[in-house]
Amino acid sequence: MTPSDRLTATRNAAFEGRYEEALNEYVWFHDHALEEQPSVYGVRLSFALSYWMELAEKYPRAREVLVEIRDRKAEALRVGKGDRELLHDVISINENLGSTAETHALFVQLEASSPQLAESSAKLALPAIVAAGDFSLASRHMAQPENRIVQLSESLNQDVEDLKSFPEAQRPHIRDAYVHIYASEVQLVASVLRGLGKSQEADSLTALASKLIKSSSIRGAVRRALEPQLGRVGTLYVPTRIA
Repeated sequence: MTPSDRLTATRNAAFEGRYEEALNEYVWFHDHALEEQPSVYGVRLSFALSYWMELAEKYPRAREVLVEIRDRKAEALRVGKGDRELLHDVISINENLGSTAETHALFVQLEASSPQLAESSAKLALPAIVAAGDFSLASRHMAQPENRIVQLSESLNQDVEDLKSFPEAQRPHIRDAYVHIYASEVQLVASVLRGLGKSQEADSLTALASKLIKSSSIRGAVRRALEPQLGRVGTLYVPTRIA
């Protein structure tokens, strides 16, 4: 049985009320799945953690264990024994726990104690930093705003071009995911600018983010996703992939 299969079986166990068994399996998946199936990197930090939190709603011990894991990994990072992937674990766990303030506090510590790690991991922590309202810190670790928008748009344009390689039935779902991620990343840049009192620049770059998209249908979808955010800080999405 692959780790992916075990994850499905684990969720079924939770639905069937076998809570302790499910918890043990979620811990196994978090600790060992990548050893057997590296391709589940994203699943491990997204779906697996969301399923874990579903279990925690019915079985409080599941949340306690996840907090213990988070605390152990965060402490390793504080004493200089961690790396970018370990920090990604902590950030993703905090997101699912609703504890993004913990991510901000940890990043502030790492900026002082492990500046190279902080710099290499800043993209992962930026949403939590912005959520904490620390726009000065976010600005120090964010690429030049216009360059970032151009980079993001080029990536989306390529992703859209590559859609033709997917089965036709899957394309709408994949396309929507691409637009969601793009809009969220653009909102992040705009949020930092607005937090620094640069609302006009934020609005200009948000408009540019739509104009740079080559496909008219994707451009329209991006515009619809971004227009409600003009003039205010939007809800931020935390990508689960390593950028």
